[in-house]
Amino acid sequence: MKMEMKIEVAVHELAGRVYSFHGSVFGGDARRDTYENRQATRGRPVLEHSSPRSQPTDTSAVYGDLGVNLASGMDSELVRIVTIPDTGDQRGGSFALPDGWNRFLPNLVDIHVTTIRPGQVRGNHYHARHKEILLVIYRDEWSFYWDSGAGTTIQERVFTGTGGVLIAVMPLASHAVFNSGKRDLFLAGLSDARHDPNRPDAFPRPVAPGKR
Repeated sequence: MKMEMKIEVAVHELAGRVYSFHGSVFGGDARRDTYENRQATRGRPVLEHSSPRSQPTDTSAVYGDLGVNLASGMDSELVRIVTIPDTGDQRGGSFALPDGWNRFLPNLVDIHVTTIRPGQVRGNHYHARHKEILLVIYRDEWSFYWDSGAGTTIQERVFTGTGGVLIAVMPLASHAVFNSGKRDLFLAGLSDARHDPNRPDAFPRPVAPGKR
């Protein structure tokens, strides 16, 4: 009887780990959150490629818990920037995604990792269908440029020194990362849609002036 109970408990724990895989990678109480939030997001309407005025103005409806827990990091309706602390030690830096980012991307399916050399830029485009999180680890100066849709004001935020930054980007917001320093930037992009060369979802709209 005891053996049967142990087996049953082990099966339930394994099922919980399968459901919470994405959340466990990105921090937070994933075992509790990930499956429930995945169920809650089913049937949610997908943002279509349309005028930014058609996007929700209630940030809590767009970002869920992010609108409450990370309200201080809000920079516009379609872009959010949050500085994350370096909790590393003598071995090097360590940056943990704050609780709530796994709810912004409950269906993470694509991760790509790149570097940006001094004087170079990545981005200058927007996505019509998918959401994206950018993680930037830096050791020198760099800038992030973005807008809130076609015809809106281009904004810029400059970072100096060393640290880590997380940027959540909604569909229709064009964005770009420019390395104005002398050391390479580390950039990781997380998305809720796979890259499909037959159905691209990156459309050019430069926001970094004079930089391609």
